[in-house]
Amino acid sequence: MDLRTKAYASLAFAVVSGSFLAILLALAKGVNIYEFFFFMYLLSVPMGLALLAYKGKLGKLVEVAKDGKKLAYMALTGLLIYMPIEFGISYAEHFVTASLATAIFRTSPLMVLLFTPIMLRERLTKMQVLALSLGVAGLYIGITGGNISGLISNAALTPVLLLVMLTLGYSVSVLSIRKFMFDTDVLLAVSAMVMLIFFAAAFLLDGAPLAPISLPNLAVLAYLGLFFNIFSFYISFQSLKMVKVSEYTNAHLLSPFLTFVWAFAILAEPITPYYLVIAGFATAGMIMQRWDMKIGSFATRKNSALRHTVIFDVTGAFANTGEAAISSTINNGGRVLAIKLHNGHKARVDDFVRNGSHIGVYTDEHPSIARESKYVKEILGARGEEFVVMKAGSVDEDEGFFERLHEELGSAGQPVRQKQ
Repeated sequence: MDLRTKAYASLAFAVVSGSFLAILLALAKGVNIYEFFFFMYLLSVPMGLALLAYKGKLGKLVEVAKDGKKLAYMALTGLLIYMPIEFGISYAEHFVTASLATAIFRTSPLMVLLFTPIMLRERLTKMQVLALSLGVAGLYIGITGGNISGLISNAALTPVLLLVMLTLGYSVSVLSIRKFMFDTDVLLAVSAMVMLIFFAAAFLLDGAPLAPISLPNLAVLAYLGLFFNIFSFYISFQSLKMVKVSEYTNAHLLSPFLTFVWAFAILAEPITPYYLVIAGFATAGMIMQRWDMKIGSFATRKNSALRHTVIFDVTGAFANTGEAAISSTINNGGRVLAIKLHNGHKARVDDFVRNGSHIGVYTDEHPSIARESKYVKEILGARGEEFVVMKAGSVDEDEGFFERLHEELGSAGQPVRQKQ
């Protein structure tokens, strides 16, 4: 299976499985929420460790445990990922419907836009700002319960606001996975352990009111603990690394519509018009982003000569690369940036790279990354008359290389300016 097919198949699975989560949590009502999640993660931890053992990565877990800073980043990311998508939705469902809880949470793709310029140095375009505004409008409608002149009931206000805050945290964690390129298997194991510790403490503070769990609730608990928390998240994290952040978030904007269908068919929940308005705003934002050609492009320094050059961070395409130099660069916090150029530049670029002291430079013709190069060309939308130049290193090194390349081509009367 080529990388493009694998990436989008994983993304589709993540969207569908994620849309069904709120329904499963709604079916598990009538249980002590802390007890439920404590036992659920009690199943997830050994499953995560078993996956690590199967892949021979227990040593990597030990390495992370010895690196306090990396462990802290990974633990916080796991907490911000799992808390809203499971506990936040489940808690909110005690006061509002599964459909509304999902509609609020699934504005998170647009909330991601708040943090991408800071965390990933991606350009925030005017179209994205408008899309973000629609997402905020959708959140406001959710908080007011469809009555834009007032708030929802006092009983529902606190859990809904909590879900909104958790949604913002989830948005940060999505970008953390993309920025730090955590080993997915280790991240899953660490996340499960962090969540187990959290809910064990919450359960004890609640007085540990141990109560029998019905067979239907036990079935939901087992499914989430053994399958969803490990394998569904694994597939979702992998797709996040491989596709553009905008594509990942846009695809998940479809999730509320799927949840509406599941909720209507399984829980007999009516589809309230303002739920559709929230989801509609999110979808409108998705469509706007789909037609914005500069979405996901790298933001260069303000005074950079590259301000007219569209650069993309394609690190995710090399998440599982066999090219040792690129793999080492990523593991040490480096990135892979790329630009596309007309084939007329090829000879000049080859000479520039060959005669300079540049390391970590690759074109799409490099034999050791043929599979990744094909996918990168698809990400950048490179046509038949275009080729791709990639640089692996720190962000400053990569940007510096492209600036020097720009000067070199400019001195030959071949500016790097690109057509959109």
